[in-house]
Amino acid sequence: MRRSKFEIKLDVLKALAYNGPLRITHIMYKTNLNCSYLKELLELLFQQNLVERKKQRQRRTVYTITERGRSCLKHIRRLETIMQMGTHKSFNFKIGGAYHFGKAELWIWKAKRSLRK
Repeated sequence: MRRSKFEIKLDVLKALAYNGPLRITHIMYKTNLNCSYLKELLELLFQQNLVERKKQRQRRTVYTITERGRSCLKHIRRLETIMQMGTHKSFNFKIGGAYHFGKAELWIWKAKRSLRK
C-alpha cells in the first residue's frame, strides 16, 4: 500500500525526532525514500520551518527537527490517540458562517495547517 505525501512527511519528522540529527543517507534508510525525492521533501519541510539544516565539519549537512516540527508531531500523536480510543465523532456543522469541528477533525485541521505554513 502506498503512503500519502502527508504520511511520508510524518515519517521523515518521526525519524528526525526519534533519532536526533541525521544525514540525508540515514534519513533515506529510515524512511525508505530515494535520494532525489527526499531532497525535495527536506527542502519543503525546511521552508515550512519543520526541519533545519546544520553544517558539520566541512561538507556534511545534518537535519534536525525544529520545535514547530515537534509540536506538529505532538498534535498528530494526540489525534491518533483520540482515534484509537473510539471517541471520534465525525461531525461538522455550520453556525453563523463558521464551521465547528468534532474533536478529531480539529486536531487534523491543526496538524495540516502547521504542515502548510
